[in-house]
Order: sequence, then C-alpha cells, then structure tokens
Amino acid sequence: MKQLLTWMFLLLIMPVANAQARQVLTDQTLKISSEESLYFGLAAGDQLTLQLQETSDKELREVSVIRYPNQVIYANLKVASLQKTLAIPGDGVYAFRFSHSGLGSRVCQVQLFRQPAAGREQFNTQVNWVERIDTIYQLRENATQRYEERQISRTRRVVASVDTIVESIINRTERVHSSTNLGGNATEIRFELPATVYQPNAQSPYQTTELVSWAYAISTGPAGDAWYQDANLRAATRQASSSMVKMGLAATGYGALAVLAIEGVNHFSTPPSGDNVLFEFLTAVSGQPKTVASGNTVAAFDKITRGQPGKYKLVLQNDNIVDAINAEVKIIAILKTTTYREEDYLETQTVPVDDREIKSLERVRVPVLAQ
Repeated sequence: MKQLLTWMFLLLIMPVANAQARQVLTDQTLKISSEESLYFGLAAGDQLTLQLQETSDKELREVSVIRYPNQVIYANLKVASLQKTLAIPGDGVYAFRFSHSGLGSRVCQVQLFRQPAAGREQFNTQVNWVERIDTIYQLRENATQRYEERQISRTRRVVASVDTIVESIINRTERVHSSTNLGGNATEIRFELPATVYQPNAQSPYQTTELVSWAYAISTGPAGDAWYQDANLRAATRQASSSMVKMGLAATGYGALAVLAIEGVNHFSTPPSGDNVLFEFLTAVSGQPKTVASGNTVAAFDKITRGQPGKYKLVLQNDNIVDAINAEVKIIAILKTTTYREEDYLETQTVPVDDREIKSLERVRVPVLAQ
C-alpha cells in the first residue's frame, strides 16, 4: 500500500515539474499590416513551441522561424492557425517573422514556449540591439569598365621528395625433379607485383608508391651460386652508381640485381657450365596467358620495365632424365615513393575593374544575445 501511494504521488507531481520547467517567452496579440518580427535567444537542445491563431481565421501569407541572420529553421505559407514544436539546433538569436501581403491587416494571438535543454535552464533568452558598421555597395551609372593586372594567390601541389624502395618478392630455392619423376618435372611459383598505392586517395594524394620495374635472377647448383655471388662482389667493388651506395645495396644480397633494376648497369657474367633449367614467366592479359620472359640456361637474369602490377607465375622445368636440380630464384620489385607538398605562389592575372561600384560604410542595428 505504501509503495502504491509513492507511485501515485510521483505521477501527480511530474506534470507540475514539467510545467515549471517550461518557460513562456511571449503571449501577446499582434496586429500585422505587412510584417512583424519577434526576437529571442535560444539554446542548443531547447524545444520551442509556437502557437498562433488569427482572430478572424484569416490567413497570413507566411510564418517563418530564422536563426539570425539567415538560417531558415521553419517556414509555412497561408497560415490561419498553427501549433508547431521545433528542436533548436544551436545557441543564437532566433527571429519569428509573420508577414501579410493582402488588403487590411491581420490580428493574431501569438504564444511562444521554451522547454529548456538539460542544464540550460538559466540561459538568457533576452536579445540586445547593438550598432555595427556595415559595408554598402552601390552602382554608379555612366561609368566605363577598365582592366588591370593583379597578383592572385594560388596553391599548387609540387614534389617534395622521391624515394626508391627495393622490395623482395621471391627469394628461395626450388627443387625441380627429373623428367622421369612420377610427380612430373615442372614446378610453379606464383607471385604478385604490388599495385600503385595512393595516400589518402587517388584523387588528391599526398603520397604515391608505384612500380617502376622488376628484375629476376635464376641459377642452378653450386656454379650458379658462385655466379650470383661474383656479380654482387663486382657491384660492391666497382660501386657502379651513387644511388646504389646511398641506399646501401652493395652490402645486401640483392646488390647486383638491384643495381640492374634501378640503374640498368649489368654486373652479371656469362652463365657458367652446369645443369640447365627451363623457365617461363607468365601473366594474364585480357584473360589470356602471356609470356613475359623465358629461357633455358644455367643462370639467367633480366630487368623488366614493361611489366604491370598484378599476378604472375614462374614455371620451372627440368629436362634431365636422371637428376633433380635445385634452382635459386630471386625476384625484386623497384618501387618509387613520391611525396607531395602544397606550395603557395602568385599568379599575374588581368582582371576587370568595375568603376560603377561605390563602396560606403553605414551603421546598422543587429540583434545579439544578452550577456
């Protein structure tokens, strides 16, 4: 019983609390000959209720609510009576405009109620009027138009830096069985060359990373290993290019191959004697297989500049009928990262000057929130 009485008490006082929370902004009768406006300050999150009744049920041309100076919150045409609740989007001065364009005048009873947002009960809804200086433009007749050169500020995107990156795609030893092996004498290695990357997007990137070229080296057995190491030694000893030295490629396992891919300088010698391997690089163009490179040798290398990002396949085949072979496969991609920056500059332009325009200053009164 005690709990029931408590709930009944709460239900009775809730409407009273809500009624106390709602504020009356105005309750007045307006005589509207052409246009009348009311101005009040409102806070973000407020609920504003507008009630209007034309005493003779005649229509007003328009009723609108505008967040000063020109943001229309609500508008309605041909209004004789109205009850509308609006959510207030932000703190500011709000104008309530009532306009009439017919004969005679309109007499309206207008009521505005504010349901304050949480924590904004003490928000001051009064509006003060202050004077400010505004620029007024007028046109002067019988004036000629002339032209003059002006420096116009512009912004353009320019290259800030370009970096070269060597990315390892394949570096492994592949076992290729003899032609008499029941499992076959061919093996496949599938790989993918990286696509162009745009940061943050392709329309307006501040950085791009794109494939420039790629290179491969294939060799078999100890003779092939010695051939590859000898090429790296040549590259390190001769220091063929300044970029190779700056990037530290001479001391890596890709020295000769990287120099070939970047500079086009060859440090590989004639292939040695040994077990040969048949190889073929394949990709797909319009759904059809296309050979990018192929050969039959103990050691092979090349730089590919016509290759596109995407999926590739390397097929290795052994024509030896007795012995299997170990094929060393190294594939690298050369990527170029370009970083851009915004640069301001001045551009000389010939622009028309309208002498008909007269600029003057004028004092105007504007509504502001009361402090």
